[in-house]
This record gives sequence, C-alpha cells and structure tokens, in this order.
Amino acid sequence: MPHGSLPPPDREALLGTLYDAALQPEALARLPELLRQALGASSAAVLSIHAGSGAPVGRIQGSQIDPAALASYQQHWHRHDPRARFALANPQLRVLRGQDAITDADYATTPYYNDFGRHIDSFHVIAARTPPDAQSRIGVLALHRPRQLEAFDAAAQAELVGLLPHLQRAMQLAERLQAAELQARLGLAALDGLRLPALVLTATGQVVLANAEAEAMERGGGPLRLGRQAGRLAATTPRETQWLLAAIARAAGGEAGGALTLLHPATGERLAALVTPLPKVLQGEAAGGFALLTLRALDAAEDAARLEQQLRALFGLTAAEATTAAALAGGASPDAIAFARGVQISTIRTLLRRALEKTGAESLRDLARLLGRLG
Repeated sequence: MPHGSLPPPDREALLGTLYDAALQPEALARLPELLRQALGASSAAVLSIHAGSGAPVGRIQGSQIDPAALASYQQHWHRHDPRARFALANPQLRVLRGQDAITDADYATTPYYNDFGRHIDSFHVIAARTPPDAQSRIGVLALHRPRQLEAFDAAAQAELVGLLPHLQRAMQLAERLQAAELQARLGLAALDGLRLPALVLTATGQVVLANAEAEAMERGGGPLRLGRQAGRLAATTPRETQWLLAAIARAAGGEAGGALTLLHPATGERLAALVTPLPKVLQGEAAGGFALLTLRALDAAEDAARLEQQLRALFGLTAAEATTAAALAGGASPDAIAFARGVQISTIRTLLRRALEKTGAESLRDLARLLGRLG
C-alpha cells in the first residue's frame, strides 16, 4: 500500500483518538504515533500554536522525536522554522507540504535544517492546521521524513485534508468543555460575591462568565455590551472596543492587560475598567487563556490625582503642569482654570504649552485626547 493511504481501521483509530483527546487530554499522546504509522512518516507531532506569533501553546506531543528536541523547538527553533513562517503568512493554506514553502535545495542550506532538523531526521514535512479558535490557538498536525526518503505525495495531502474537519471539531469540543469546567470551578457565586461588575473572557473577548453586577450594568445602559458584536465584548465606541479587546488578548496570554476609563452613557459616571490575567487561584493549573475584567466607579478627585501621577511619571511634568493638564482633562477651559486659581491666563497657557512639549501633543485638543486615554 502506498504511503499516505489510510485503511478504514487506521482512520477509525485516528478519529477515535482525536475525539478522545478532546474529552481526555492524556489521550492526545497517542495521536502522533497513529498519524506516523498511517502516513508512513518517520516522526510526527501534534501541537497548538498562537495565531499571531506562531509560538507553541502548551505541551508538544511527539512520536519518535527526542523530548529535548521538542522543548528546544518550543523555546527557540519555532521562530526560525521557514515552513512555519510561510504557513503563518498564508493562513488560507490548510495543508502544506514543505516544498510548497521553500525548495528542498534552499531548505537544505538553512540554519534551521542544519542546526535542528537534520539532528531529528526531519527534511520532508507535511502539516495540517485548523483555523484559529476563540483563544487564537491553531491546531497543527506535522509529519516528517528524513532526506533519503520520498517527500509526502498528493495522497498524503488528501488524507490530511480529510482529517482537518475532525481536528477542528475536536478543538471546538475541547474549548467548550474547558469553558464549562471553568464555569463549574468558579461558579457564579464567586463572581457574584464581588460588589462590582466582573467578567471572565477568552482571549478574543467572548464572555465566559458575567456576574450579576455586570449584567445589571448592561441592562441599565452601561458602557459594555456582553457579546452582542460577533459574539465578543463591545464598548460604547470602536476605539474603546479595540483597546479592550487588545488588553484582553494580552491578559489571556499571561501579560499585563491595562486600565481604561469608560463613561457610563446613561449616568455620565466615570468608570475604571481593569483587565488582568485570571488569577490562578480561580482558573487552576489546567485551564488558561482567560482574562478578568472588573469595573469600578472613579471618584473625580481620585481620578485627577491618579492622572497627575501618571503625567509626572511618564512625561516628567512638574506638579503645576500636571495639575493644569489634569484640570483640562476634567473639562475645564484654560480661562476657568486661571480664574479658579487666581492667576493670569498667560500662566496657564505657559503651563499647558510646556505640557504639550513634554507629551508630544500637537494641540490642546490632541493633549485632551491623550489625557483621555491615560485617564
């Protein structure tokens, strides 16, 4: 039987293991070996990567590959893999053979092959991948052969194309189960115990959990919509939505999210939206890729003091310059600021001019926009 032709028992075993892996993650370890045998590969790997960076997410499962090599790929070599780089740049390609990305002759001269691929007998490659899921993860099946064997043919490519829908459904199932497990672990009682609106979100802004305060705020015409825009969180303005989704993606990836001041459309109240990674004490070791968003009311004096601190720390403004700029951000005109402080308008203009120079803003309107983002 030619390489790449899967008899029915092998296909059934592959599909069974694929769906088992969604229900029982330990079953994923069996999948690379079944793929390797079915498609006549010398080695195989199953992994998830981040759709933006291409970095592996979680453990790489391999067959006939040294675990130290898998760790090296995860930590370093994925950044230098020319075929992986090509695949990221061409997301429309679902199944890719190595020679589609780079000729064999050119590949043989790359540092990636000579310093890494050659040592694990990986020259010919064929890989299949799913579209990104709700957490921006792509599932990848990769098979390898050494240089002395034939490249993977069109039959192997067709077999992987047939497996892709099942891989995608298995990942979707695993994602739903993970979200359900998180809901069971957290329980609404945990979030409802908070006396402020709180949301748990996936990396792409889908709401997994919303406490009673958050739902009540939405019903009252608050600044957030919980999944009305393509199933994702949305704010009052496109700029606020874009900022929040970017912060959520960062926080779900384990980085710092950030804070943004939102205006309640119905009450005019200023609210601080804080985005952070979901604390491990809540998510447990097995789960990941979630962000926590909370909102709290900002006291006007507290808000101004915080903005002044930021201006002095970030841009080196003096106390007088920062206080004047914060007053401008609060809606006061230069004339009103001068009157309230009992100084000449020229003094206020001088302070604002220095604030413009230090922050790089081109005009008072530009400065006000900058201060709005900081606040």
